[in-house]
Amino acid sequence: MAIYIGTTKNCILEGSASKKTFKIAVWGHSNKLEAVAAHPDDLAFVTAGFDKVVAKWRKQKVLWKVTTQSELISAAYHPSANTVVAGSLDGYVVVLNGETGVHVTTVRVCAAPLNDLKFNRTGSQFACAAQTGLVHGTQNALV
Repeated sequence: MAIYIGTTKNCILEGSASKKTFKIAVWGHSNKLEAVAAHPDDLAFVTAGFDKVVAKWRKQKVLWKVTTQSELISAAYHPSANTVVAGSLDGYVVVLNGETGVHVTTVRVCAAPLNDLKFNRTGSQFACAAQTGLVHGTQNALV
């Protein structure tokens, strides 16, 4: 007989009392969800939120998730889909491998929240819109 348990971290666990084993049946962000970025050519997407988690999804299944140091409020895919970036409440851009979620680097942009992140069509330029009203840009620095 299966037992289902809801957790305080927004998971539903499925398992057996007799075997004392449980696995995650459903996972979701445990705090405010702030960003969704669509994969450029797949039915996948990433989400990021105040729970400091970036997660990649496909057909409502989590493929990977990464916990960061700061609350996240923006996200974007590089056009090649090999990189995912997430912008934080305290001005950092977290760069992740788009396929595996492995942390590549973290870059300090400013001391203000990064409300939006975008790559140009070729992926050669990257811009961050900060809550201060400034737009910070770079060429070829993140990938």
